[in-house]
Amino acid sequence: VTINSNLEKRIIAIINEHKKQTGEKGMISRRLTAKKIQDVYMALQGFSFKTEDIEEAMNNTILYGGDLHSALDWLCLNLSDDALPEGFSQQFGEEQQKTRARFRSPLPKSETPQVLNNKKKEDDGEKKVSTEKQKSISMKERILLYAEQQRIEEENESLKNSEEEKFDPNERYLHLAEKLVELK
Repeated sequence: VTINSNLEKRIIAIINEHKKQTGEKGMISRRLTAKKIQDVYMALQGFSFKTEDIEEAMNNTILYGGDLHSALDWLCLNLSDDALPEGFSQQFGEEQQKTRARFRSPLPKSETPQVLNNKKKEDDGEKKVSTEKQKSISMKERILLYAEQQRIEEENESLKNSEEEKFDPNERYLHLAEKLVELK
């Protein structure tokens, strides 16, 4: 892969000018710059972009300090869907279809599993839902249910902690001492 010598000189000049402005020492190696540009070019070519599109992207990004990611961003934003390689636009279209297919309205409150206040179930910490219901619940609803369960568990823990904080060993000692005196 060869790069137009005028373009290469312009890139090196811009990079050196930037270094002078920011106070960095040393000049950019022509060999290293050519290697970096070649790597970006080869990577974009590996994604099956057209040569003209790659050169245009590099002119608009690499000259201004961009890298492979900025060149890819530029290509995806500035090329039509038809001009993008097959994987780029096809994958985006599939993702759009998947998100549309997954969206459902929230379940009515009567269908959501209720958290029971039974002490045994609180100790276990497991909320059981039938497998049929689990399959019908969408990912969003599962996340919301999980978040709600976590919130309830945290509230229960904070209540237990506040009860423990209220426990005064001195009062307990006095109470037990009184009982002992009464029994004697």
